[in-house]
Amino acid sequence: MKLRISSTLSNLLVSLLAAALWLPAVAKAHDLSLLDAEFAQLAIEETPVSTSAVTTTTAKHTQPCPELKTCCQNFRVRAQDQVWVISSRHLGCATNTSANSLQAFLYEKGMWQPKPIAEFYATDSVDVVTTFYIHGNRIDAGLARADGLAVYFQLVGKFEHQRAVRFVIYSWPSDQIKGPLKDVRAKAYRADEEAFLVSRFVGRIQKDVPIGLIGYSYGARIILGSMHLLGGGSFGGRATEPSPGQPIRVALWAAAEHNCWPLPGHAHGQALGMADHWFITINGCDPALQRYAMVDKCESPTALGYAGFGGGLPTHLAERVELINVSNIVGGSHDMRLYLYAPSIAQPTAKTVLWYDLKE
Repeated sequence: MKLRISSTLSNLLVSLLAAALWLPAVAKAHDLSLLDAEFAQLAIEETPVSTSAVTTTTAKHTQPCPELKTCCQNFRVRAQDQVWVISSRHLGCATNTSANSLQAFLYEKGMWQPKPIAEFYATDSVDVVTTFYIHGNRIDAGLARADGLAVYFQLVGKFEHQRAVRFVIYSWPSDQIKGPLKDVRAKAYRADEEAFLVSRFVGRIQKDVPIGLIGYSYGARIILGSMHLLGGGSFGGRATEPSPGQPIRVALWAAAEHNCWPLPGHAHGQALGMADHWFITINGCDPALQRYAMVDKCESPTALGYAGFGGGLPTHLAERVELINVSNIVGGSHDMRLYLYAPSIAQPTAKTVLWYDLKE
């Protein structure tokens, strides 16, 4: 006797089986109780595309990588740290705006307190790492702050042993506007404008202060543009003040940037030479980056975070870059949280932007 299964029931069984295989991985990525053990054991494996030793790191700014042990599961800002919001949301055109026009807020006793921008620069210290998180598109002011606090806590705040950090959430006007195509193109343009502001803001930090930058999606585009400008480059026929020479490291997640732009001689060709180390993720399954060609109807570009660089790098730049394929970790999603809560992405990000020894 043959058992006949309807097509509807068959599809349901297939879906249940797929869910059974998929759910453990998702639960593991988001289960905070497992996060710390995986930080230490690196249970999630990534496929390296290209990894090289950093040769320009100085012992003056680098510290040995400590053993990762969680101290606190509830959100807190450690006594030795500061968390700031630097915002350009109130500004119109950012190209010719000075860093003094940015708004500053300091997180104190669970509240965001407005501060003069000069007070931020007054806290510059060679002994404190200044780490930025720059968000992507369709993020309002409240979500920018919430996501930034989550990044701070997962990389810094939950650990007792980390060095002192001045953490900066850079908030730019990326609220969703009507029309998906209009939205992504308008934000791409705005990201290029924000690069001028970020370059001016970073350029005023004392030159011996170690700096780490984390950029997600269009946040990566802002960082690459600002590094290009700080390196003496220009964009759209415009330039800004070059860098005073601060030590800088960068982590880019799901970079929404033309993959040819960071190459020497291209739009952001001065960027890679400005940082001691670049940690860059690649996800060929990202549905948003897969459609990145629609951002520029003239060039139909490929996103850096989707396929990697659009050409070879000279040796002196290639040795500063670490490309990691995270397709098997993040999969078909453009969600920042999947990067933040994946230990094999978060750990090397933290080592990069907090200035720990990358060889350990």
